[in-house]
Amino acid sequence: MDSTNPELAQDFSPLIKIYKDGRVERLISTEIVPPSFDPETNVECKDTLYSLEHNLSVRLYLPKNTHQNQKLPLLVYFRGGGFVVGTVFAPINHNYLNILVSEANIIAVSVDYRNAPEHPLPAAFNDSWSALRWVASHFNQKGPEDWLNCYADFQRVFFSGDSAGGNIAHQMAIKHGHEEKLEGLNIAGLILCHPFFWGEKPIPGESKEEWQRNWIESLWKVVDPSTGGLDDPWINPAYNPNLDRLGCERVQVFVSEKDPLRERGWYYCLKLRESGWSGDMEVIDYKGEEHVFHLENLTCENSVSLRKKIVQFINQVMSSPITYSHNINILENTDSNSSPLIIEAREELNYQLCYVDQKRRKKMGEKKKSDLSIVIVIVNIFLWPLSYDLSPSSSSYGLSPLHLPLPMASLQRQHLPRRRRCSDRCSSSSSCSSIDAQICSSISSMLVDLGLMKMKLALL
Repeated sequence: MDSTNPELAQDFSPLIKIYKDGRVERLISTEIVPPSFDPETNVECKDTLYSLEHNLSVRLYLPKNTHQNQKLPLLVYFRGGGFVVGTVFAPINHNYLNILVSEANIIAVSVDYRNAPEHPLPAAFNDSWSALRWVASHFNQKGPEDWLNCYADFQRVFFSGDSAGGNIAHQMAIKHGHEEKLEGLNIAGLILCHPFFWGEKPIPGESKEEWQRNWIESLWKVVDPSTGGLDDPWINPAYNPNLDRLGCERVQVFVSEKDPLRERGWYYCLKLRESGWSGDMEVIDYKGEEHVFHLENLTCENSVSLRKKIVQFINQVMSSPITYSHNINILENTDSNSSPLIIEAREELNYQLCYVDQKRRKKMGEKKKSDLSIVIVIVNIFLWPLSYDLSPSSSSYGLSPLHLPLPMASLQRQHLPRRRRCSDRCSSSSSCSSIDAQICSSISSMLVDLGLMKMKLALL
């Protein structure tokens, strides 16, 4: 409390000040820009009401030269602001989305929601879910907004958010995966930039400064007066028993070296993996950058890099079961610059990614064994005269890879799971390719049996 100003009740600079008479002074993100066409990015935007009850709107962004009925990935974006400041109409959010929509060639819905302390949680969560239900009402092309009806691909929907918006994006993915499915929407991925997570006790590498922890704790009590503390799942996902029910199969998390929330971002990834969630995860850690640097300076090298990573995440087709990304060109000398938790998280994530990778490969391998069996039998029925020497003097009744007809050899190469060394913590590369060996053994045994059977048929 500022003793020089008796009217001041709580000071959360640089975000807000709360006065004893109940007045709230917001110190940042108060400027508003109207919807318009941006000639530099060739992106147009417009505002549409999604909640008449609370007079809340979304701002939609669309590349101007999109062809009629061309389906684009849909990004649902939740702004940040510590749950107490901000609006989707602020330049910091508007300018960022103009560029991202242009670079990724997507359609975006930027969700506005009510701020605390006038509207404490769960208001922001409820508003965001209402916006998602409004978005989902367009999946059959009969919703109230033409842009979504015509251009949105509801099988490629991504949730994204910065800071508090990252928290909201996570909560929405949990709700979609555990409580209530959004009809017609396939959540293809979750993109979290410097998500606002915290906890009662500091984790290794996290600030132990009493003033900083007290500041965040006091702010959270303003955001959620009914909170059970900083280990509430709304701010500490590690305490959510349904963390493994995250309603998507791909997650991308950005953290930064100078961000007080950096360790929490890594901790989130570690706990998400430990929960049993077995999706694809990508973690990118930027050296020398502050919290939400990519919004503050859109043209710096790391901001351009961050957007490029998001574009790749949205548009890529996953070719392997698990991906783990660490941008070594951005964060160098990781051991010397990282806390013990981050070092442990990297090692543990690598180990667990390898473990899950093997489990998923085994599942894929079992399916591929059955697929290969069918293909091999069919091909052999038609090609066996070209493949076997069935004379009684033949020294080999089986079929070695050298005897495979060309189409057959090609099939074998294409369908076997790709060999991959997942981590130095694997016992050996053979552990990652054990499924390959199992399939090859199964194929060899099956081919020998087929060869013997065909030989007997030929001698009849």
